[in-house]
Amino acid sequence: MFSLPDDYAWVLLTVSTMSAQCLIAGMSVFKARDKYNIKYPDMGSGRLSTKLSDTEWSQFNSLNRIHLNYVEQLCPATITTLFSGLFYPIPSSIFGAVYIFGRYLYGKGYSKNGPNGRINGMITFNSALTMNLMVFCFGFYKNMYLK
Repeated sequence: MFSLPDDYAWVLLTVSTMSAQCLIAGMSVFKARDKYNIKYPDMGSGRLSTKLSDTEWSQFNSLNRIHLNYVEQLCPATITTLFSGLFYPIPSSIFGAVYIFGRYLYGKGYSKNGPNGRINGMITFNSALTMNLMVFCFGFYKNMYLK
């Protein structure tokens, strides 16, 4: 019989926070769509976006890119956090929290300074994602081969 570690609730809280943060990023795009009158299915590079000034286009697309990049990364981030948490829930949650903080830095930097502003956040969240993957690999190896 398989059982979850006692501290696994922290892992679930961390993953839930990641999902909530992604939804919040999506809401900022929704507000920007209304502000700049960019209706679906235009993703910021279609016919409606040609009516925007360069500054408006850049602001809208930066917000859109923040959200889409989060959507692209959410699956690997949640899976590595959930799986590494099976072996080491507290380190998994800590690295998950660092990932969330990195996402915050990424969003703030990108929205204020464009693509060049995302670097600190990108380094932070990718490092945390890599660490959770390493925690999972170590836990898997330890439980499968070092018994």
